[in-house]
Amino acid sequence: MAVIQPVIAHVNKDTCVTVTWSGLTLRSGTCTCPGSSPTLNWLTGAHGLVAINVGATIWIAPTGGTAGLYTMTAYGSATTATFSLIGGNAAAVTSVAATMGDVGAPYSQPDGAIDRSLQVHGTFGASGALSLFGSNDNANFAISKDNTGNALTCTTIVVRNVFDGPLFFIPAVQVGDGTTSLTAILCMRVQLPRPFQ
Repeated sequence: MAVIQPVIAHVNKDTCVTVTWSGLTLRSGTCTCPGSSPTLNWLTGAHGLVAINVGATIWIAPTGGTAGLYTMTAYGSATTATFSLIGGNAAAVTSVAATMGDVGAPYSQPDGAIDRSLQVHGTFGASGALSLFGSNDNANFAISKDNTGNALTCTTIVVRNVFDGPLFFIPAVQVGDGTTSLTAILCMRVQLPRPFQ
């Protein structure tokens, strides 16, 4: 699992903003807490070693557990960390087989942002899917919807309208395989203030 930082660009004389998260993948491995640091957890697997900070929001599909966005809320001991399923209960984790999807670092949209659209492209792999999540407190995230009320979960190359307008957006890979590598581009028009007449 990795938190992918966005690349932000201003185009059309700053009246349009694009936010790009590239290389979002899915990783399989074992979540363990070796006790090497009081603030880090580790995901080990074929992809290598990935550090997860306390407070990070990540997508986890634990074997035999509930898949969803989790927050690492505490480092309880040398071998245990606590992950809270957003909208669910906290769970102490020592070692659990899981797939973890990359999550884009939160983006806070500017004042006056309107006409939002999401583009997803790249290699989806087997049953690959990426969802756009929104939050007003940067802690409790829910899947955003398009203007028809459908969840913004993308399984093919697509451009879709984003109806919700929360303060924060993050994309997360939920399903895929070792070939999954996706790019999510959030585009919005910024309505500039009009001068007084």
